[in-house]
Amino acid sequence: MTQNQCLLTDKEKIKEVSLAHNVEILTKMKPLPQYEYIIQEKQENHEEMMERNQEEDDWILDISFYHKVIKRIKDKNKNLFLLFNKAGPMY
Repeated sequence: MTQNQCLLTDKEKIKEVSLAHNVEILTKMKPLPQYEYIIQEKQENHEEMMERNQEEDDWILDISFYHKVIKRIKDKNKNLFLLFNKAGPMY
């Protein structure tokens, strides 16, 4: 329900009202002065990541790092990798 207490049924209007409500909540309280530097760092890091050339982010997985990752997966023995873990040492 909106501020005038009418029921919204249109998807776009619901999204619009929800977004406005969330923005109001997030902007209502300003951060404490001792934490402003953290927010500033996060904004700078975000801008830096957004400006990066994604082609530079291509990387090659070397065999030693691959084995380290596989060992860690097997050591943790999570159900997500159940079939992989049951496959045995060959994999």
